[in-house]
Amino acid sequence: CARRTPPRSVPPSAPARLWHRRQRRAGADGGTERGGGRRAHHRGPDADGSWFDTSIGLSFAHRRLAILDLSPLGAQPMVSACGRWVLCYNGEVYNFQSLRSDLVAQGLTFQGGSDTEVLLKGIQHEGLTAFLPKLAGMFCFSLWDRDSQTLTLVRDRLGIKPLYIGRLPWGL
Repeated sequence: CARRTPPRSVPPSAPARLWHRRQRRAGADGGTERGGGRRAHHRGPDADGSWFDTSIGLSFAHRRLAILDLSPLGAQPMVSACGRWVLCYNGEVYNFQSLRSDLVAQGLTFQGGSDTEVLLKGIQHEGLTAFLPKLAGMFCFSLWDRDSQTLTLVRDRLGIKPLYIGRLPWGL
């Protein structure tokens, strides 16, 4: 994907957390997000990850329950190869193998075997609005477009994987 702005440094990588840039609370450098991930340890005991950008006041925290791809290549939040997209995802895309085959036929390559990587590469290659209708499954995800500075929150059509948004004193 074309990158219009230089990449920012990204720390190792399902919720997104927004806070107001002026409110520099203790831990706003990612410590709070990792703490939030620890509180959800029972939801994913295999790994945890976080991504944050204090210049815009956005962070993702993720707890992983590895089922499809047990390797670290399925770790989240996942950042696209070009650095434009950051994805934090929960759920399962049932048809990810056929979507992956279609993307490979179009010349894309994959590092791991996770549905998360298929989701991210499909969005990167085809665009969110074109790729989203192709997904069959139960899922919710946060997608940050670093070029357009747009956060998109998505859930499956039936809402099997719920997506919650809450207002807190320091942000959403």
